[in-house]
Amino acid sequence: MNIIEELNQLEHFIERCRRDYDMFFAGHQKHPPWDIQRKVEAIINRLSDKKLNNPQASFRLRNLVGRFGMYNQLWARKNREREEGIAIGRPVARRSEKLVEAPPPPPPPPEPVEAPPRTAEPVTAEPSAPPTAAKSKPDSVAKLFDRYVSARQDTGEGTNVDIEAFRQLVMKQAKKIQEQLGCKSVTFRVTVEDGKAKLKAVGRN
Repeated sequence: MNIIEELNQLEHFIERCRRDYDMFFAGHQKHPPWDIQRKVEAIINRLSDKKLNNPQASFRLRNLVGRFGMYNQLWARKNREREEGIAIGRPVARRSEKLVEAPPPPPPPPEPVEAPPRTAEPVTAEPSAPPTAAKSKPDSVAKLFDRYVSARQDTGEGTNVDIEAFRQLVMKQAKKIQEQLGCKSVTFRVTVEDGKAKLKAVGRN
């Protein structure tokens, strides 16, 4: 099995693990998918020990490791809330009047191809401090990142988007919009316009 096949296998198991965790938290499975999760960790450890001479393969591995790390944070939080009996979710705040569009992060090795439009549900990046120290929830960013990458895949733009650069962009835009609108939180959603995936942000009070 070459490195590309191994990365494809890793991505497959990460997505399978995510789907199985969704089923578990929805009450359709009795136990979390620990076996698949351990398999993903084993593949990551094996690939991390290899010396990758292919820059694209190395970048893709970092991207998948980052995505899996953010999913792990989300699953750990939901498990704690489930054990403690805390309801997951919160009421949606009132929207501000002004809409500000956030530009997409610069993707490495892009392959732009136009495709039919796709939309996704909004995700709120909710800073817990004043605009000067804006922070985004890891689980919210993970969901948003997953939708953004999925939209780029549908439009043929490529999925090689660095998750850390994406998180930094979301934090920067949330802070900027807070300062402009004086709002308490910022909701991001993924849209497709002119065959390209974009992030749009709405300030909420």
